[in-house]
Amino acid sequence: MPERSMVNGKVGKIMPYLCDRAEEKCFRAARAAAELRDSRATFLLVIAINSAFSGPDIWLFPEDLTLLLWLRLGLVNVVFGVIFALSFIPVLARRVTLLMMATVLLYTVFYAFFNQAAGAPPIYVSGIVIMYIGIYAVGVFRYAEALFLGWSGTALHLGLSAGLELMSATDLVIMTGEMAAVNALGMFVLYRLERLRRREFLNLEKIATERSRYHDLLVRILPASIAERMRAGEQHIADRFDEASVLFVDIVGFTRLSARLEPEEIVALLEKVFAAFDELVEKHGLEKIKTIGDAYLVAAGLPVPRADHAEAIADFALDLQQTAHGLNSPDGNTMEIRIGFHSGPLIAGVIGESRFLYDMWGDTVNVASRMESLGMPGKIQVSDEAHDILAGKYAFEPRGTIEVKGRGEMQTWWLSGRRENTI
Repeated sequence: MPERSMVNGKVGKIMPYLCDRAEEKCFRAARAAAELRDSRATFLLVIAINSAFSGPDIWLFPEDLTLLLWLRLGLVNVVFGVIFALSFIPVLARRVTLLMMATVLLYTVFYAFFNQAAGAPPIYVSGIVIMYIGIYAVGVFRYAEALFLGWSGTALHLGLSAGLELMSATDLVIMTGEMAAVNALGMFVLYRLERLRRREFLNLEKIATERSRYHDLLVRILPASIAERMRAGEQHIADRFDEASVLFVDIVGFTRLSARLEPEEIVALLEKVFAAFDELVEKHGLEKIKTIGDAYLVAAGLPVPRADHAEAIADFALDLQQTAHGLNSPDGNTMEIRIGFHSGPLIAGVIGESRFLYDMWGDTVNVASRMESLGMPGKIQVSDEAHDILAGKYAFEPRGTIEVKGRGEMQTWWLSGRRENTI
Protein backbone atom coordinates (compact mmCIF):
# COMPACT_ATOMS: atom_id res chain seq x y z
CA MET A 1 0.00 0.00 0.00
CA PRO A 2 1.38 3.43 -0.86
CA GLU A 3 2.55 5.38 2.16
CA ARG A 4 0.69 8.68 2.52
CA SER A 5 -0.80 10.87 5.14
CA MET A 6 -4.57 10.63 5.50
CA VAL A 7 -5.06 14.38 5.19
CA ASN A 8 -8.82 14.35 4.49
CA GLY A 9 -10.16 11.53 6.61
CA LYS A 10 -13.82 12.13 5.74
CA VAL A 11 -16.39 9.48 4.87
CA GLY A 12 -19.24 10.38 2.52
CA LYS A 13 -22.74 10.90 3.88
CA ILE A 14 -24.69 9.20 1.09
CA MET A 15 -22.16 6.64 -0.10
CA PRO A 16 -19.91 5.38 2.72
CA TYR A 17 -16.68 5.88 0.79
CA LEU A 18 -13.73 8.10 1.68
CA CYS A 19 -14.20 11.51 0.07
CA ASP A 20 -10.57 11.69 -1.00
CA ARG A 21 -10.14 9.35 -3.97
CA ALA A 22 -6.50 8.65 -3.16
CA GLU A 23 -7.46 7.69 0.40
CA GLU A 24 -10.22 5.42 -0.89
CA LYS A 25 -7.70 3.81 -3.25
CA CYS A 26 -5.36 3.19 -0.32
CA PHE A 27 -8.21 1.68 1.69
CA ARG A 28 -9.19 -0.69 -1.11
CA ALA A 29 -5.58 -1.72 -1.65
CA ALA A 30 -5.27 -2.46 2.07
CA ARG A 31 -8.48 -4.52 2.00
CA ALA A 32 -7.72 -6.43 -1.21
CA ALA A 33 -6.04 -9.46 0.37
CA ALA A 34 -8.72 -9.81 3.07
CA GLU A 35 -11.51 -9.45 0.52
CA LEU A 36 -10.00 -12.16 -1.68
CA ARG A 37 -9.65 -14.48 1.32
CA ASP A 38 -13.22 -13.78 2.45
CA SER A 39 -14.53 -14.28 -1.09
CA ARG A 40 -12.99 -17.73 -1.31
CA ALA A 41 -14.42 -18.61 2.09
CA THR A 42 -17.85 -17.41 0.90
CA PHE A 43 -17.65 -19.64 -2.19
CA LEU A 44 -17.09 -22.62 0.07
CA LEU A 45 -19.89 -21.49 2.37
CA VAL A 46 -22.33 -21.31 -0.55
CA ILE A 47 -21.34 -24.81 -1.66
CA ALA A 48 -21.79 -26.10 1.91
CA ILE A 49 -25.24 -24.49 2.35
CA ASN A 50 -26.39 -25.69 -1.06
CA SER A 51 -25.27 -29.23 -0.18
CA ALA A 52 -27.03 -29.04 3.19
CA PHE A 53 -30.35 -28.36 1.44
CA SER A 54 -30.14 -31.77 -0.20
CA GLY A 55 -31.47 -33.14 3.11
CA PRO A 56 -34.84 -31.35 2.86
CA ASP A 57 -34.89 -32.28 -0.84
CA ILE A 58 -34.83 -35.98 0.06
CA TRP A 59 -37.68 -35.51 2.52
CA LEU A 60 -39.88 -33.18 0.47
CA PHE A 61 -39.39 -34.40 -3.11
CA PRO A 62 -38.85 -38.19 -3.14
CA GLU A 63 -40.42 -38.58 -6.57
CA ASP A 64 -37.89 -36.41 -8.42
CA LEU A 65 -34.99 -37.12 -6.10
CA THR A 66 -32.44 -38.29 -8.69
CA LEU A 67 -32.90 -35.23 -10.90
CA LEU A 68 -32.93 -32.78 -8.04
CA LEU A 69 -29.85 -34.20 -6.37
CA TRP A 70 -28.04 -34.20 -9.71
CA LEU A 71 -28.96 -30.55 -10.22
CA ARG A 72 -28.04 -29.48 -6.72
CA LEU A 73 -24.98 -31.60 -5.96
CA GLY A 74 -23.74 -32.33 -9.45
CA LEU A 75 -24.38 -29.30 -11.59
CA VAL A 76 -24.46 -26.41 -9.10
CA ASN A 77 -21.64 -27.53 -6.82
CA VAL A 78 -19.41 -28.31 -9.79
CA VAL A 79 -20.07 -24.87 -11.31
CA PHE A 80 -19.39 -23.14 -8.00
CA GLY A 81 -16.27 -25.27 -7.51
CA VAL A 82 -14.99 -24.14 -10.89
CA ILE A 83 -15.68 -20.49 -10.00
CA PHE A 84 -13.84 -21.03 -6.70
CA ALA A 85 -10.86 -22.45 -8.62
CA LEU A 86 -10.90 -19.50 -11.01
CA SER A 87 -10.35 -17.16 -8.06
CA PHE A 88 -6.79 -18.52 -7.81
CA ILE A 89 -5.91 -17.25 -11.28
CA PRO A 90 -4.17 -13.87 -10.66
CA VAL A 91 -6.03 -11.93 -13.36
CA LEU A 92 -9.39 -13.20 -12.05
CA ALA A 93 -8.38 -12.90 -8.40
CA ARG A 94 -8.17 -9.16 -8.96
CA ARG A 95 -11.77 -9.29 -10.19
CA VAL A 96 -13.12 -11.63 -7.56
CA THR A 97 -16.12 -9.36 -6.98
CA LEU A 98 -17.32 -10.09 -10.52
CA LEU A 99 -17.02 -13.81 -9.82
CA MET A 100 -19.08 -13.36 -6.66
CA MET A 101 -21.76 -11.40 -8.51
CA ALA A 102 -21.91 -14.07 -11.19
CA THR A 103 -22.31 -16.71 -8.48
CA VAL A 104 -25.28 -14.88 -6.93
CA LEU A 105 -27.06 -14.32 -10.24
CA LEU A 106 -26.42 -17.87 -11.46
CA TYR A 107 -27.77 -19.31 -8.23
CA THR A 108 -30.83 -17.07 -8.45
CA VAL A 109 -31.62 -18.48 -11.90
CA PHE A 110 -30.85 -22.04 -10.80
CA TYR A 111 -33.04 -21.75 -7.71
CA ALA A 112 -36.05 -20.65 -9.72
CA PHE A 113 -35.79 -23.52 -12.21
CA PHE A 114 -34.98 -26.00 -9.45
CA ASN A 115 -38.16 -25.10 -7.61
CA GLN A 116 -40.16 -25.35 -10.83
CA ALA A 117 -38.78 -28.84 -11.44
CA ALA A 118 -39.50 -29.89 -7.88
CA GLY A 119 -42.92 -28.26 -7.67
CA ALA A 120 -41.74 -26.69 -4.43
CA PRO A 121 -44.17 -24.85 -2.15
CA PRO A 122 -43.87 -21.02 -1.83
CA ILE A 123 -42.15 -21.30 1.54
CA TYR A 124 -39.34 -23.25 -0.14
CA VAL A 125 -39.08 -20.72 -2.93
CA SER A 126 -38.56 -17.96 -0.38
CA GLY A 127 -35.37 -19.71 0.79
CA ILE A 128 -33.50 -17.51 -1.69
CA VAL A 129 -33.81 -14.77 0.94
CA ILE A 130 -30.96 -16.44 2.84
CA MET A 131 -28.55 -15.70 0.01
CA TYR A 132 -29.65 -12.09 -0.26
CA ILE A 133 -29.06 -11.58 3.44
CA GLY A 134 -25.57 -12.90 2.78
CA ILE A 135 -24.97 -10.29 0.07
CA TYR A 136 -24.97 -7.60 2.75
CA ALA A 137 -23.85 -9.49 5.84
CA VAL A 138 -21.43 -12.18 4.63
CA GLY A 139 -20.29 -11.22 1.16
CA VAL A 140 -17.39 -8.92 0.34
CA PHE A 141 -19.33 -6.47 -1.77
CA ARG A 142 -18.87 -2.78 -1.35
CA TYR A 143 -21.94 -0.68 -0.74
CA ALA A 144 -22.73 0.30 -4.34
CA GLU A 145 -22.06 -3.24 -5.58
CA ALA A 146 -24.29 -4.76 -2.91
CA LEU A 147 -27.10 -2.34 -3.71
CA PHE A 148 -26.93 -3.13 -7.42
CA LEU A 149 -26.71 -6.88 -6.87
CA GLY A 150 -29.33 -6.99 -4.12
CA TRP A 151 -32.04 -5.08 -5.98
CA SER A 152 -31.29 -6.41 -9.48
CA GLY A 153 -31.11 -9.97 -8.14
CA THR A 154 -34.40 -9.43 -6.33
CA ALA A 155 -36.02 -8.21 -9.53
CA LEU A 156 -34.61 -11.22 -11.40
CA HIS A 157 -35.91 -13.67 -8.80
CA LEU A 158 -39.35 -12.12 -8.63
CA GLY A 159 -39.54 -12.00 -12.43
CA LEU A 160 -38.63 -15.69 -12.70
CA SER A 161 -41.05 -16.60 -9.90
CA ALA A 162 -43.88 -14.83 -11.74
CA GLY A 163 -42.89 -16.11 -15.20
CA LEU A 164 -42.50 -19.72 -14.04
CA GLU A 165 -45.62 -19.46 -11.88
CA LEU A 166 -43.80 -20.66 -8.78
CA MET A 167 -46.37 -19.04 -6.48
CA SER A 168 -49.69 -17.32 -6.43
CA ALA A 169 -50.11 -13.58 -6.87
CA THR A 170 -50.72 -13.21 -3.13
CA ASP A 171 -47.57 -15.14 -2.26
CA LEU A 172 -45.63 -13.14 -4.84
CA VAL A 173 -46.70 -9.88 -3.17
CA ILE A 174 -45.63 -11.24 0.21
CA MET A 175 -42.36 -12.41 -1.28
CA THR A 176 -41.78 -8.97 -2.81
CA GLY A 177 -42.29 -7.32 0.57
CA GLU A 178 -39.94 -9.77 2.29
CA MET A 179 -37.13 -9.25 -0.20
CA ALA A 180 -37.58 -5.47 -0.18
CA ALA A 181 -37.31 -5.56 3.62
CA VAL A 182 -34.19 -7.74 3.40
CA ASN A 183 -32.56 -5.27 0.98
CA ALA A 184 -33.52 -2.24 3.06
CA LEU A 185 -32.20 -3.81 6.26
CA GLY A 186 -29.08 -5.02 4.45
CA MET A 187 -28.43 -1.51 3.10
CA PHE A 188 -28.61 -0.08 6.61
CA VAL A 189 -26.28 -2.72 8.09
CA LEU A 190 -23.74 -2.58 5.27
CA TYR A 191 -23.75 1.24 5.26
CA ARG A 192 -22.73 1.29 8.90
CA LEU A 193 -20.22 -1.52 8.40
CA GLU A 194 -18.57 0.24 5.46
CA ARG A 195 -18.25 3.47 7.45
CA LEU A 196 -16.78 1.60 10.42
CA ARG A 197 -14.26 -0.17 8.19
CA ARG A 198 -13.03 3.11 6.80
CA ARG A 199 -12.93 4.77 10.21
CA GLU A 200 -10.86 1.88 11.48
CA PHE A 201 -8.56 2.20 8.47
CA LEU A 202 -8.08 5.93 9.07
CA ASN A 203 -7.38 5.36 12.76
CA LEU A 204 -4.82 2.67 11.97
CA GLU A 205 -3.20 5.00 9.44
CA LYS A 206 -2.95 7.72 12.06
CA ILE A 207 -1.41 5.27 14.52
CA ALA A 208 1.07 4.10 11.86
CA THR A 209 1.97 7.70 11.04
CA GLU A 210 2.57 8.52 14.70
CA ARG A 211 4.66 5.38 15.12
CA SER A 212 6.70 6.35 12.07
CA ARG A 213 7.27 9.83 13.47
CA TYR A 214 8.22 8.33 16.83
CA HIS A 215 10.68 5.99 15.12
CA ASP A 216 12.14 8.85 13.05
CA LEU A 217 12.58 10.87 16.22
CA LEU A 218 14.25 7.95 17.97
CA VAL A 219 16.65 7.52 15.05
CA ARG A 220 17.55 11.20 15.29
CA ILE A 221 18.45 11.00 18.97
CA LEU A 222 19.56 7.36 19.24
CA PRO A 223 21.64 4.96 17.12
CA ALA A 224 19.48 3.27 14.48
CA SER A 225 19.96 -0.24 15.90
CA ILE A 226 19.07 0.97 19.40
CA ALA A 227 15.99 2.78 18.08
CA GLU A 228 14.89 -0.42 16.34
CA ARG A 229 15.26 -2.39 19.57
CA MET A 230 13.13 0.15 21.42
CA ARG A 231 10.56 0.09 18.63
CA ALA A 232 10.42 -3.69 18.97
CA GLY A 233 9.44 -3.27 22.62
CA GLU A 234 12.74 -3.62 24.46
CA GLN A 235 12.47 -1.33 27.47
CA HIS A 236 15.81 -1.57 29.30
CA ILE A 237 18.80 -1.43 26.98
CA ALA A 238 22.25 -1.90 28.51
CA ASP A 239 25.17 -3.62 26.77
CA ARG A 240 28.73 -4.43 27.72
CA PHE A 241 31.45 -3.94 25.10
CA ASP A 242 34.80 -5.57 25.70
CA GLU A 243 36.52 -3.52 23.00
CA ALA A 244 35.63 0.03 22.01
CA SER A 245 37.29 3.40 21.51
CA VAL A 246 36.10 6.73 22.90
CA LEU A 247 37.18 10.18 21.74
CA PHE A 248 36.63 13.63 23.21
CA VAL A 249 37.31 16.88 21.38
CA ASP A 250 36.71 20.42 22.54
CA ILE A 251 37.39 23.96 21.36
CA VAL A 252 40.38 25.60 23.01
CA GLY A 253 39.58 28.90 24.69
CA PHE A 254 35.87 28.66 23.99
CA THR A 255 34.87 30.07 27.38
CA ARG A 256 36.83 33.30 26.75
CA LEU A 257 35.58 33.46 23.18
CA SER A 258 31.93 33.03 24.18
CA ALA A 259 32.22 35.91 26.65
CA ARG A 260 32.88 38.27 23.72
CA LEU A 261 30.10 36.94 21.45
CA GLU A 262 26.36 37.43 21.25
CA PRO A 263 24.20 34.37 21.97
CA GLU A 264 23.27 34.03 18.30
CA GLU A 265 26.92 34.08 17.30
CA ILE A 266 27.79 31.38 19.84
CA VAL A 267 25.05 29.07 18.62
CA ALA A 268 25.94 29.71 14.96
CA LEU A 269 29.60 28.96 15.67
CA LEU A 270 28.88 25.69 17.46
CA GLU A 271 26.45 24.68 14.75
CA LYS A 272 29.11 25.23 12.09
CA VAL A 273 31.80 23.36 14.03
CA PHE A 274 29.65 20.42 15.07
CA ALA A 275 28.16 20.10 11.57
CA ALA A 276 31.70 19.63 10.25
CA PHE A 277 32.35 17.04 12.97
CA ASP A 278 29.07 15.27 12.12
CA GLU A 279 30.14 14.87 8.50
CA LEU A 280 33.35 13.17 9.63
CA VAL A 281 31.38 10.89 11.96
CA GLU A 282 29.29 9.75 9.00
CA LYS A 283 32.38 9.35 6.83
CA HIS A 284 34.09 7.02 9.30
CA GLY A 285 30.97 5.16 10.43
CA LEU A 286 31.26 6.20 14.07
CA GLU A 287 28.62 6.89 16.70
CA LYS A 288 28.13 10.42 17.92
CA ILE A 289 27.13 10.15 21.56
CA LYS A 290 26.47 13.75 22.58
CA THR A 291 27.81 17.27 22.90
CA ILE A 292 28.57 18.80 26.29
CA GLY A 293 28.95 22.54 25.95
CA ASP A 294 31.74 22.93 23.40
CA ALA A 295 32.90 19.32 23.87
CA TYR A 296 32.04 16.60 21.37
CA LEU A 297 31.92 12.92 22.34
CA VAL A 298 32.14 10.10 19.79
CA ALA A 299 32.74 6.35 19.97
CA ALA A 300 33.66 3.43 17.72
CA GLY A 301 32.76 -0.21 18.28
CA LEU A 302 29.25 0.40 19.57
CA PRO A 303 26.34 -0.17 19.46
CA VAL A 304 27.55 -2.55 16.73
CA PRO A 305 30.97 -4.02 17.60
CA ARG A 306 33.75 -3.60 15.05
CA ALA A 307 37.28 -5.00 15.11
CA ASP A 308 38.86 -1.81 13.70
CA HIS A 309 37.35 0.53 16.31
CA ALA A 310 40.73 2.04 17.26
CA GLU A 311 41.73 2.63 13.62
CA ALA A 312 38.40 4.27 12.88
CA ILE A 313 38.80 6.64 15.82
CA ALA A 314 42.41 7.40 14.88
CA ASP A 315 41.45 8.26 11.29
CA PHE A 316 38.61 10.40 12.59
CA ALA A 317 40.97 12.24 14.94
CA LEU A 318 43.44 12.97 12.12
CA ASP A 319 40.62 14.28 9.92
CA LEU A 320 39.41 16.43 12.81
CA GLN A 321 42.86 17.93 13.07
CA GLN A 322 42.82 18.87 9.37
CA THR A 323 39.25 20.17 9.48
CA ALA A 324 40.04 22.48 12.40
CA HIS A 325 42.52 24.37 10.21
CA GLY A 326 39.62 25.52 8.04
CA LEU A 327 37.40 26.68 10.92
CA ASN A 328 37.56 30.31 11.94
CA SER A 329 35.95 32.09 14.88
CA PRO A 330 33.77 35.19 14.28
CA ASP A 331 36.79 37.41 14.98
CA GLY A 332 38.66 35.78 12.09
CA ASN A 333 41.14 33.73 14.08
CA THR A 334 41.76 30.06 13.34
CA MET A 335 40.11 27.85 15.91
CA GLU A 336 42.12 25.31 17.80
CA ILE A 337 40.84 22.03 19.14
CA ARG A 338 42.15 19.54 21.65
CA ILE A 339 41.64 15.80 21.01
CA GLY A 340 42.11 12.74 23.18
CA PHE A 341 41.05 9.12 22.96
CA HIS A 342 41.38 5.81 24.75
CA SER A 343 40.43 2.20 24.00
CA GLY A 344 39.01 -0.39 26.37
CA PRO A 345 35.84 -1.99 27.76
CA LEU A 346 32.75 -0.01 28.66
CA ILE A 347 29.00 -0.17 29.23
CA ALA A 348 26.50 1.65 27.02
CA GLY A 349 22.75 1.95 27.23
CA VAL A 350 19.66 4.12 27.10
CA ILE A 351 18.64 6.26 30.05
CA GLY A 352 15.68 8.56 30.57
CA GLU A 353 11.92 8.15 30.21
CA SER A 354 10.61 11.38 28.77
CA ARG A 355 13.90 12.20 27.01
CA PHE A 356 16.03 9.30 25.87
CA LEU A 357 19.82 9.42 25.81
CA TYR A 358 22.26 6.78 24.61
CA ASP A 359 25.28 7.14 26.86
CA MET A 360 28.44 5.33 27.96
CA TRP A 361 30.01 4.61 31.32
CA GLY A 362 33.19 3.11 32.66
CA ASP A 363 36.87 3.75 33.14
CA THR A 364 37.42 3.90 29.37
CA VAL A 365 35.17 6.95 29.10
CA ASN A 366 36.85 8.66 32.05
CA VAL A 367 40.35 8.08 30.70
CA ALA A 368 39.35 9.32 27.22
CA SER A 369 38.06 12.49 28.84
CA ARG A 370 41.39 12.94 30.68
CA MET A 371 43.32 12.37 27.45
CA GLU A 372 41.51 15.37 25.97
CA SER A 373 41.50 17.68 29.00
CA LEU A 374 45.20 17.05 29.77
CA GLY A 375 46.20 17.35 26.13
CA MET A 376 47.54 20.31 24.18
CA PRO A 377 45.93 22.54 21.52
CA GLY A 378 46.21 21.10 18.03
CA LYS A 379 47.41 17.72 19.24
CA ILE A 380 45.89 14.25 19.61
CA GLN A 381 46.72 12.61 22.91
CA VAL A 382 46.40 8.82 23.02
CA SER A 383 46.55 6.41 25.95
CA ASP A 384 49.11 3.63 26.11
CA GLU A 385 46.36 1.04 25.54
CA ALA A 386 45.21 2.70 22.30
CA HIS A 387 48.85 3.15 21.24
CA ASP A 388 49.52 -0.58 21.60
CA ILE A 389 46.61 -1.37 19.25
CA LEU A 390 47.66 1.18 16.63
CA ALA A 391 51.46 1.19 16.82
CA GLY A 392 51.94 -0.96 13.73
CA LYS A 393 49.93 1.31 11.41
CA TYR A 394 50.23 4.80 12.88
CA ALA A 395 53.09 7.11 13.80
CA PHE A 396 53.37 8.37 17.39
CA GLU A 397 55.57 10.64 19.42
CA PRO A 398 56.01 9.77 23.12
CA ARG A 399 54.80 12.40 25.52
CA GLY A 400 56.00 10.63 28.61
CA THR A 401 54.03 10.11 31.78
CA ILE A 402 51.30 12.39 33.09
CA GLU A 403 49.28 12.37 36.28
CA VAL A 404 45.73 11.25 35.59
CA LYS A 405 43.04 11.59 38.24
CA GLY A 406 41.85 8.18 39.38
CA ARG A 407 44.63 6.42 37.48
CA GLY A 408 47.87 7.94 38.78
CA GLU A 409 50.79 8.18 36.35
CA MET A 410 50.06 7.10 32.77
CA GLN A 411 52.25 6.81 29.70
CA THR A 412 50.64 8.76 26.81
CA TRP A 413 51.46 9.45 23.18
CA TRP A 414 50.87 12.07 20.49
CA LEU A 415 49.27 10.64 17.37
CA SER A 416 50.97 12.27 14.36
CA GLY A 417 49.65 10.30 11.38
CA ARG A 418 49.44 7.03 9.52
CA ARG A 419 52.58 5.15 8.63
CA GLU A 420 53.29 4.97 4.91
CA ASN A 421 52.05 1.88 2.99
CA THR A 422 49.59 0.92 5.76
CA ILE A 423 46.38 2.30 4.24
